[in-house]
Order: sequence, then C-alpha cells, then structure tokens
Amino acid sequence: MGWIKEKIYRFLELDKFVYDEIFISRSVIYRIIEFANSNYPKEFVAFLKGKILNKRLIINDLVYQHFKAGFHSASVNKQLPLGREIFGTIHSHPGYSNGPSYQDLLFFNDNGTLHLIICKPFNLNSIRAYNALGKEINFKVY
Repeated sequence: MGWIKEKIYRFLELDKFVYDEIFISRSVIYRIIEFANSNYPKEFVAFLKGKILNKRLIINDLVYQHFKAGFHSASVNKQLPLGREIFGTIHSHPGYSNGPSYQDLLFFNDNGTLHLIICKPFNLNSIRAYNALGKEINFKVY
C-alpha cells in the first residue's frame, strides 16, 4: 500500500480493516459451538471482537446483543456501533449448510468484514468464514 493511501486509511480509520490473516481463539470457537448447541433448533447471532496486530486479525471475544431467533433466521437489535474492536458476526444455521443465504449477504454487508456461519453438527469443521461480499475466506485457530 502506498504511503498516501496508508495515511488516508489511517485518517478515515479504514486501516482497521486491513489484514492478511485471520486467527480465532480456541475459547471463542468453543463458545460458538456451545451457543449453537444451546440455541438449536433456532439460530443465534453474535458479534466478533478482536484486534489487528501486524496485519493479523485476531478474534478473541464475542459480543452478544439481544436477538430474535427463529428456526430459519435470527435478527439482532444492534445497539453497538462497529467500533475499532468489532470486526463482524457469527451466526448459526440449524441445518447442515453453512453457506450464506441472500439474507445473510445483506446482513454481512452492514456488519463488518468477517462473518462466520456454523451449521450442524456444530463443531470446528462446520464453521466457515466469509468476507462482507460472501466470498469464503480462511482462518486459523490459536
């Protein structure tokens, strides 16, 4: 990134979205699995909290908001701004598909740059990560 673009990104606070790798803490993964299981057969939604260090996005916590859960959707009454620590969302699908729906893509577009979907059987292998446009991206667990 050129120095002018870098300064503009910092000034507009867009630099928080510049990262090359994604790391999610094992404790966050366990909480996601636990929350998906406890809300089944309904969906759940939460926000991903983290920080960027050396162009690595490190997700180290979840932020819960009140949400309405159904068997095919979950909607959140978002009462927090996307600040410097909120990078995206996690939500569950009660079936065996962790691909984003059209509604998911609309939700992604408004809520950060990283989005996780977990589906049955609710384990690490059933979690997929997507960018704001719904393109699948990789992550690592630490």
